Amino acid sequence: MGGKEKKTVAFIEKEIDRLNLSDIVSQILVPTEKVYQIRNGKKVAKERNFFPGYVLVEANLVW
Repeated sequence: MGGKEKKTVAFIEKEIDRLNLSDIVSQILVPTEKVYQIRNGKKVAKERNFFPGYVLVEANLVW
C-alpha cells in the first residue's frame, strides 16, 4: 500500500456509512507502535506501522 493505510481506512469508513453496514463492521485498525527517537537531545515519540500495508477489519459476517 505504500503508506496509504489511513486513506484506505477513511474510504472503508465512508463506504460503511454509504451502504449502512455499521451494525456489521465493529472496528477498523491500522496496527501501529510508538517508537522513541533522540533528536537534538530530546526524546521524540513517533508512530510507526507495525505491519506496513495491512488494515484490519473486525466484522460480524454471520447474519
